[in-house]
Amino acid sequence: MASELALFQVASIVALVGMGLGWRGVMTRYSGFYDLPTAWSMMFWGILLGGFYGNIADEFILRPLISNDGGFPFTNFVICLILSVIVHLILRREKVRRTGSQPTTGWALGLSVGGMIGMYVIYRVLEPGHISVASIATVALIAILSPRGHALIFCRHGYDMLMGQRWKATLKTFVLSTLLLIVIYAAIFDMRTWIFAIPILLLAERKAEGWVWAAVPRPARRRLRRIWSDASRTISTDEQLEFDAAKAELDSESNPEEMNSLLEDTHNTDNKESVDQKSVNITYNIQNIDIKDSVLVDSNISTESE
Repeated sequence: MASELALFQVASIVALVGMGLGWRGVMTRYSGFYDLPTAWSMMFWGILLGGFYGNIADEFILRPLISNDGGFPFTNFVICLILSVIVHLILRREKVRRTGSQPTTGWALGLSVGGMIGMYVIYRVLEPGHISVASIATVALIAILSPRGHALIFCRHGYDMLMGQRWKATLKTFVLSTLLLIVIYAAIFDMRTWIFAIPILLLAERKAEGWVWAAVPRPARRRLRRIWSDASRTISTDEQLEFDAAKAELDSESNPEEMNSLLEDTHNTDNKESVDQKSVNITYNIQNIDIKDSVLVDSNISTESE
């Protein structure tokens, strides 16, 4: 059995990696165009809330499940209801409502809460000390899907609040958080549980862009569209230039006769220039000979006259 400190370190590192992966995607796509400082500050509050939530859920739900102790009935409903209310109170703060950043703030809050939940569950999975392919796969899936799933739920909560549906958002968060917690705990004992959870998360991932887009202010949306348009035109121009170069190269390879005729013309031109140069040299030599002969004749005539 591994030491508790080593297990805690491994669980913490894996959970942090999962939180980092959860930030990639829609949050990096719109980075710089939403209230990023508030989102980052929610990471801290999410770690505190997730630590409290994960500890209570581990103490009253997960450990009784592992030890077959039974535990208290309906404990998960009470804990998830308290969680949804706290999330609603955090997202309705004046600082968040003033910038309209409830969806992005909810995403950051959900990442940290889900990461802390994943840390507790990963610790319990590795606690027996039996490392296998199934346990490694379970740890990896929990590290990735727990932060991502809670981020999607809380982001949807913020989007509903932005649309004015406050009580509906709280009820949705309560139901979805309860289901996600049940799925995560059930996956420890049977990995086939992920078959039902992963498709739902993938479908929610597609809608998350619209939720985060709602948190981007209108002037920033116009600027972002302009940037995307300029980038697409630049990419299309580069692609057209590459296409033209490839087409020219392909045409030159596909028409060897034209290349051969061009080479023959060049060769004939070179030969003609060499022949012209030779004729010029011959003419120059003949002129030199004529000049020398005339000089000799003149000198002989002068000698005879003397």
